Amino acid sequence: GSEMCIRDRSNDEALGQVIDQFGGSVVDSNEEELIVSVHAHPTELDLCETALRKFGIIELQRTGRIALGHLGG
Repeated sequence: GSEMCIRDRSNDEALGQVIDQFGGSVVDSNEEELIVSVHAHPTELDLCETALRKFGIIELQRTGRIALGHLGG
């Protein structure tokens, strides 16, 4: 799996479409950032990461059982 902290929430609709396309989900959010979790084959994770880069990935964790911490706020 993979978790990504995304900074740019100016277009949540487009961001949501990318998340849905890869079967991901939002696991935490605040007014400025959100954490997305995607569980997929490594090739799909690469494609998802590429698609989400335009939204400003500020942290990325790609391991099986380790997750990003929660956002403050």
